This record gives sequence, structure tokens and C-alpha cells, in this order.
Amino acid sequence: MTRVIAGARKGFKLATLNSPFVRPTSARIKQVIFNVLNPVISGSSALDIFSGSGGLGIEALSRGARSAVFVEYNDKLCAALIANLRKTGFLERSEVIQLQARQALKLLAKRGAQFDLILADPPYEGADAEATLASIAVLDLLKAQGWLALEHSSRKELVNQTGALILRTRKTHGDTAISFYQHE
Repeated sequence: MTRVIAGARKGFKLATLNSPFVRPTSARIKQVIFNVLNPVISGSSALDIFSGSGGLGIEALSRGARSAVFVEYNDKLCAALIANLRKTGFLERSEVIQLQARQALKLLAKRGAQFDLILADPPYEGADAEATLASIAVLDLLKAQGWLALEHSSRKELVNQTGALILRTRKTHGDTAISFYQHE
């Protein structure tokens, strides 16, 4: 069980799946992410990619984001995500897209969607972090001055710039790194 750590829904328990393939973002990593992003959350539009049960996007909503889009492919995780959005009262300010991340990003680009804040927690194994970063840059999903927080393995070094996305800082905690990019 994971919790909302700050904001209007602080302390709410969020349901998730008990599976070795599910890695909810720990409270410590959430704290690192939102310490960096806190100044830009209020009134923002957020996108939570590889959202699982929604911990990062719900945290953003709890801290004052105006709206959030959640992208998750797994049926059971989507059910937990929707239940968590209902429980926290954020369902009306949210959209859940049940597609693979690349398909969802293309769909959002086709709609002309852009976000102030993108939160991405792809699987640590494979090239999902690099592919997600490249897709966000190519599809122009981040608004000017918007922020991307990309969680990845600390053993993986991501590029300093791709397209208009520039690495501003990288924080590491154990096996987890968060690379923060800003749209110039």
C-alpha cells in the first residue's frame, strides 16, 4: 500500500497490485520528485505515463495540479487507478488512457495536447526511459517552460538534451535516479 504524502489528500492510502512486476514509487522518491517540481504544480496540467495505480499523478493533483491524464496498459492496474481516483475525489479532473505508452503519446499528440508537467516511471529494464524521453521531445508534448520528471535506474545515464528538452538536474537515491528536463 502506498500513500499520498502531501497536499489536499495527504495520508490517503492508494491501492496497488502485489506483484513483482509492479514497482510503486516510494514515499522517499515522491518527496525528491515533488521537492523539485513543487513551485510549478499549482494549476498545472499533468501527464502520468506508466502510471500504474496512479501514485505520481494523484500526488500532483493533491498538491494543486488542475488536471491529469494517466496512461496505463495493464487491466488490473487501470482498475486500481480508477478506484484510487474515485477514492481521492479526483476522477472528474482526470482522464485514464488504457494503451501502451507509445500509442498513448501519439494519440495525445494527434489531439494537440501539451502539458505543464510530465511524470514518467517506465520499467527500469530495457530502453523505455530513452524511448519515452525521445517520444516526448519529438511529439512536442511538453509546454514551453514545462517540466518532465523521468524516473529510471541509477545505472542508466540519459542524454543532457534531446530536441527542446534540456536536463536541469538529476537526483539519485539507491537504484533510482530521477532526471528532470525542462522545455526551453
